[in-house]
Amino acid sequence: MQAHLLRGRAAFFGDGAADAVGHLVAAADLDPGRARIHLLDALQAGLVVGRSSAAAANALAAARRAPAASGDRSTADELLDGLVRYLDGDLAAVPVLHGLLSEETDPLWAGRLSLAALLAVELWDIALEDRLASRAVDAARTGGTLMVLPVGLWMQAMAAAQRGDLLGAAALNSEADGIAEVTGVPPHWYGRLFAAAVRGADAQARPLFDRVLAESHARHKGMLTATVHAAAALHANGTADHRAALASARSAVADGELGMSSLALPELVEAAVRCGEQDTAREAFAQLSRHASAAGTDWALGVRAALAALLSEDPEELHAEAVARLAAAGLRVWHGRALLHQGAWLRRDGRRGQAREALRAAHGLFTAMGAEGFAERARVKLAAAGEQARPAVLGAVELLTGQELNIARLVATGATSREVADRLFLSPRTIDAHLRSVFRKLDVTSRRQLADVLGRNA
Repeated sequence: MQAHLLRGRAAFFGDGAADAVGHLVAAADLDPGRARIHLLDALQAGLVVGRSSAAAANALAAARRAPAASGDRSTADELLDGLVRYLDGDLAAVPVLHGLLSEETDPLWAGRLSLAALLAVELWDIALEDRLASRAVDAARTGGTLMVLPVGLWMQAMAAAQRGDLLGAAALNSEADGIAEVTGVPPHWYGRLFAAAVRGADAQARPLFDRVLAESHARHKGMLTATVHAAAALHANGTADHRAALASARSAVADGELGMSSLALPELVEAAVRCGEQDTAREAFAQLSRHASAAGTDWALGVRAALAALLSEDPEELHAEAVARLAAAGLRVWHGRALLHQGAWLRRDGRRGQAREALRAAHGLFTAMGAEGFAERARVKLAAAGEQARPAVLGAVELLTGQELNIARLVATGATSREVADRLFLSPRTIDAHLRSVFRKLDVTSRRQLADVLGRNA
C-alpha cells in the first residue's frame, strides 16, 4: 500500500497525474481505513488531467463505489461525497463544496491546492482562490516547502489576472517560474494564459496559446486544452474577433471541464450574440444561469446579469445590476465589460451623455490595467458616442519583464539585493543587473524613486 501511495504522490507532483490515479486507487483498495482520502487525491489527479479523461473516469468510478464513512465524518468525507454529487450533475452540492472550500485553515487544503483552485473557479469565487493561495504561499515560505510554493504563486497569478492586475500576475508568474526551474515542478500555465488574453496583444497571446495547446495535446491534458481555448475566446472577444471567440469557446466547453462554466460559457454567450447565433447564445446562457444561481457570488450573478442584458429587449436594470455586482466583486475586467455593454446600449437608446459616461469609465479601467483589446473596443464605442479618447499606450512599468517587475517590487519594499536573491534563488549580482535595467527603463536613479514609481502604478 505504501509503495502505491508514494508512487501516486510522486507521479502527481512530477507531472504524471494520469499515472497517479491508478496508484492512488490501488492504495485505497489496500488501505480501507484511509480509502476515502486516497480516493479524494485520485479525483484531484484525474480532474487535473481532464474530466473527460480515462483517469478521471477511473477515479470517479472508484469514488462512487467507496464505502460510506463510519463514525464521525471528516472534512475529507464531506468533500469526497460532495464532489461526486457535483460531478454527477447535482448542483445542490454547490453550497456544500463552497462551505468546505471556505474553511481556509483546514489542513486538508494544504496538499490539495490544485483541487482548491479548480473548485474556486468552478464555484465563481476568485477571492477565495486568492486567500487559499496566499495562505499556502505563506506556509510554504515559512516551512520551506518548495514543491508547493510555485503552485501557490501560480494560483495567485491566476487570481490577479482575473482581477485585472496584470502587473501583479506577471511578477507572481516570474517568481513561480524561477522556483519551479530549481525544484523541477512542472509549469502551470493558467495565470499566464489569462493574463495574455486580457492584455489583448496578438504578438504575445497567439504564440503562447499555440505553444501551450501543442503541449496539452502532447501530454493528453484535457483540462489544460480547455483552458487554452477559454483564454483564446476571451482574447478574441476582447479584440472583437467574435467569430474566432465563438469557435474557441465551443471547444472550451465541449468536455465539461471544471472551471469552464465561469471561464468559457460567458465568452460563448457573448460571441454567439455578436455573431447573431441567438439559439446558441440562449442555450449557453441557460446552462450558465443554472451554475451562476447555484454559486450565488457577485462574480456569478454579475456576469449572469451582464449577459442577460445582451439577450433582453429591456436591459436597463440588468446592466445596472451587472455594473454594481462586478464592481463589488473587484473584478476589473468584467466590471469594464459590463460598463462597455451598458454604454453601447445607452448610445443605441439615444442617451449619448450617459453612454459617454459609462464608456469613458470602461476605457479608463481597461487602459489602467493594460487590456489593449478591450480598451480599443471602448475607445471605438466612445468615439461613436461623440467623444474622442486616446488609444491605449503601455506605460514604462508595463515594459518591464516579469522578472524585472518582481525584483523591482521586492526592492521597493526595502529588501536588500541579498534578501531578494535568497527569495528568488538568484545571485545578488544577478539582482543588481536586473535593477540596472529597471532603473534605465523607468528613468529612476534610486530605490526610493523606484518605490515612488511603483506606488503610482499600484
